[in-house]
Amino acid sequence: MTPGIKYFLTESEIKVLTSSDFRWRSSKLVYSKKISAQQSDSIYKSLIKLQLDTLKSGYAYSDGNATISDGLYIHYTISGDNIKKIKTTTYATSTIATDSLLEIIKSKLSAEKYYPRNLLQ
Repeated sequence: MTPGIKYFLTESEIKVLTSSDFRWRSSKLVYSKKISAQQSDSIYKSLIKLQLDTLKSGYAYSDGNATISDGLYIHYTISGDNIKKIKTTTYATSTIATDSLLEIIKSKLSAEKYYPRNLLQ
């Protein structure tokens, strides 16, 4: 089981790392894809619409007001043109913004095996 996934999106690349250690003492790069300037511009336009600067540094299920997912830690690190560097983590929960982030990630990854649910298998 993979308790953690990190998605990195920069102006020129998308990367996915996993770790079986929730403290991230070691990790494995499972996906890396160079993207074109046109792809990057398209992704960043979508990200800007999400108003990511409103995200907290982390979200975790605690009081019944969040949606339970699968206990997976998902770490998001986003930086680039017109977007300040943003880091947020979800654990056993989701938000509208992080759900939208995952939809963007899914639309840009070329293989389903790198989606969060599939990395758990």
